[in-house]
Amino acid sequence: MPLIKVQIAPGVDKQDTEYGAEGRWTNTDNVRFRYGLPEKIGGWAKVTSDALVGAARGIITWFSLDGDSTQSQEQTRNFMCTRMDRGMTSHL
Repeated sequence: MPLIKVQIAPGVDKQDTEYGAEGRWTNTDNVRFRYGLPEKIGGWAKVTSDALVGAARGIITWFSLDGDSTQSQEQTRNFMCTRMDRGMTSHL
């Protein structure tokens, strides 16, 4: 049985269904295209070692006037505020 080269167009098609976007990528995460080929990029970085307690209901991130990045997370069991640049976490 001979091998066949698969031709997949570069880019991601989010408008069509998987069936309708035959021969194209429909779902990606942390991927970019160089020279028409997919390439893995970066990824996710862990900000805090604290685990979420319960389901997250909302997340808001903002910068204070002194330039510190802060993130608040509302969860089913608690409210957590994290100073991103200093790695400090406060549970309320």
